[in-house]
Amino acid sequence: MGSPYHVADLILDGPWKPDLPDEEWQDLTAQSADGRYVGLVAWDTRNNTPGFKVYTIDTLSKTVAQTDRIAGCCQQLEWKPGIVNFVWMIN
Repeated sequence: MGSPYHVADLILDGPWKPDLPDEEWQDLTAQSADGRYVGLVAWDTRNNTPGFKVYTIDTLSKTVAQTDRIAGCCQQLEWKPGIVNFVWMIN
């Protein structure tokens, strides 16, 4: 049946492109209503154990923040006022 989780290519375009690490990106994104913030999910599978990090890009201040590694698989990513909200499952 295959995995419900996917790896995606990340293509950034625009006048400013954040300097992001070379990661295996998941096919989940979130964006604030005004387009200022973007959330991305990167796989972090250490020792063949599922995990991920969430990156938040601020296009106005041109900064990138990331979470620590989170065990499990990210199932959903959405923008709520002031935060990127995510739902994950720990295997």
